Amino acid sequence: MSNPQIQSTPAGGTSWLDAEHFAQLNPDPEVMEWLTFEGLLTPRLRTNNRLPVSLEVLREESVGRTGKDTDWLREVALSAGNERLIYALSWFPAEVVTLNPWLQTLAQKPLGDALSALPDVSRSKFEFMALQAGQPRYERAVQGCGSRPPVLWARRSRFHLKGGSVLVEEIFLPGVFRSTA
Repeated sequence: MSNPQIQSTPAGGTSWLDAEHFAQLNPDPEVMEWLTFEGLLTPRLRTNNRLPVSLEVLREESVGRTGKDTDWLREVALSAGNERLIYALSWFPAEVVTLNPWLQTLAQKPLGDALSALPDVSRSKFEFMALQAGQPRYERAVQGCGSRPPVLWARRSRFHLKGGSVLVEEIFLPGVFRSTA
């Protein structure tokens, strides 16, 4: 029997944990504090780093779903100086993009900054995962990074807005835990 607390991504095949089950993994307090932080990451990164925080768009492209319209996929990296702190992937369903075409024109603007300016946007509860070397998400996140820790921590949530919801996955790279104000 499957655990109802574990969910799959649109691509399927990877387990995510709710907050209670994540806490049972006993992550370091700093990891727990960063991953359960309910605010937007970009402003927090700006506050906690001496160097300016920048966003690099790694990939934006249309992605077809079988029997469905074309969705939009966006991958970005948030860095301070030359050190990557966060790798994020956003999945925009076609029906949401149709009603919010500006989602495909974000360029270097963080998604959270754009969403925070809109009325009636809400966010789901977080789900969490510990990623191991060799897993596709882990390998994608560490591309262009200098280190390969044994585990990377990830969280995901959905932003609900006009037309549906946007799935956002955020993978925390080691530098985020070393950042200082």
